[in-house]
Amino acid sequence: MNTKCGTIIFIACRMTGNTKDIKDILRATNTSMKEISKCYKKMKPVLPGAVLGQSSSEYAEDAATKLKLDPDVIEICKATADNISKLEVLTGKKPATIAAVAILMIVNHSPMLRQRIDCSLISQTLNMGESAIKNALREVEPLEADILPVGFR
Repeated sequence: MNTKCGTIIFIACRMTGNTKDIKDILRATNTSMKEISKCYKKMKPVLPGAVLGQSSSEYAEDAATKLKLDPDVIEICKATADNISKLEVLTGKKPATIAAVAILMIVNHSPMLRQRIDCSLISQTLNMGESAIKNALREVEPLEADILPVGFR
């Protein structure tokens, strides 16, 4: 029952543009992300509009904001995530994974950011495994010149 309530709260927040953190929903309903995800997948076909997912650039913006990055760095992260999506390098990967890779690429190119942000912190912020981020990063590294925004290179 809690899983259904949590899923409905999650869907309502997405549909109304409320930026409620999923961790708050999980805590309030005493359920897990895995349970919410399973329930959401079952409900998705009957939802109005049937598409509630965020794009990779929206995930990048949310995560970069939570990581307290500067607004200009957030825009660079969003542009990087968009470029990865456009090049279809990580086709089949979740938008959150693409966002994590984009943020990690930017962080790796900034000695100042690298001192306070690492893959572990990014994975915690996006609620995903470090190995998923690192494996996806290996796939896109050869195309880094095409992925990073022009002004950033």
